[in-house]
Amino acid sequence: MASQTTQLTANSNSTASGSGDSNQSTQIRFMSPANSTVWWLPTVSNAITNSVLPEDTGNDTVTFVKGLTVTFTALGGSAYQVTLTGQIRDKVSGTANISGLVIYSQT
Repeated sequence: MASQTTQLTANSNSTASGSGDSNQSTQIRFMSPANSTVWWLPTVSNAITNSVLPEDTGNDTVTFVKGLTVTFTALGGSAYQVTLTGQIRDKVSGTANISGLVIYSQT
């Protein structure tokens, strides 16, 4: 499965990769600087539909805020999407309040 990259703030992004297994497991890498250091590496699937960041994590520029949530939603058949909700603080672009941003989609 191809990975899908989403810019989250000026200095952070996520890259999500579906496994293609029967549970539709999808691993997401939250990085800052973009495409560099991984600060959170949750996996969601049709068996584990939510992953919640347990504490603030990041660097001097970007903080992925406690409570940031990745959600798996089945859409029927083999289609599903993974969404992101919560906050990311970026020293450059300010606080991003994210609600239901699609960071991976499989049709």
